[in-house]
Amino acid sequence: MNKRNRRYFEMYLKVREFYNARRADFPSETAGGGLFAALLDTIAGLETLDAATLSITGDVAQKLDVTRAAKTRVVRMLASISDIAEAMSAEFDGIERRFRVPRNRGVPQTIALGRAFAADARVYRDDFVRYGMDAHFVDELTVATDALDALNRQTSDGTQHRVGRNASFAPLIRRGGEIVRRLGPVVRLKYAGDAANLSAWEYASHLSREPEPAKSRESRVESREPAEPAADPAV
Repeated sequence: MNKRNRRYFEMYLKVREFYNARRADFPSETAGGGLFAALLDTIAGLETLDAATLSITGDVAQKLDVTRAAKTRVVRMLASISDIAEAMSAEFDGIERRFRVPRNRGVPQTIALGRAFAADARVYRDDFVRYGMDAHFVDELTVATDALDALNRQTSDGTQHRVGRNASFAPLIRRGGEIVRRLGPVVRLKYAGDAANLSAWEYASHLSREPEPAKSRESRVESREPAEPAADPAV
């Protein structure tokens, strides 16, 4: 649930608390009672969706950690091959250029590099081993790259699933907002002249403002500070 939807959801929870304390005033057969019942159903749907989304978010976060670790392993293997290729350059002119590791690389780029290094290193495998690489280094790089590729696919699928879940909040959020809007006149009529209950409704149905970024607050405070008095003009 994104921040905007969360603000609406929290408002609906306040309206539910308002209703729970005054259920007897809104029997189920009345319009108000029906609207509050519809809001409770909407909240239940949002709570179910939110719990599922949090579960997916936690799963994605865990997979991201594992993917980062797998990427680090592949990068270390690439760096070792690159270092040995540098040492081999006196014997094999230009070989170091075939095994350079770029500084900035994401997971897809690391996977592509792992595939390319494995293919090129296989040609020089015996020479790499002669310079100190493990005899199975090409196979180990291939396995590590395949594992990183599989993890990256799983993480991408989980992220897309989470985005889809977030989009499914929208209809319920809109429905809840429409119900609260329709409840306003009903509640105000019910408690006409009752300042305490009207105040409680205004509090419950009030949508909190989105927190203002710190920089905007600082700019506003600075704009309120009195300007330095102008220097007296020279006589």
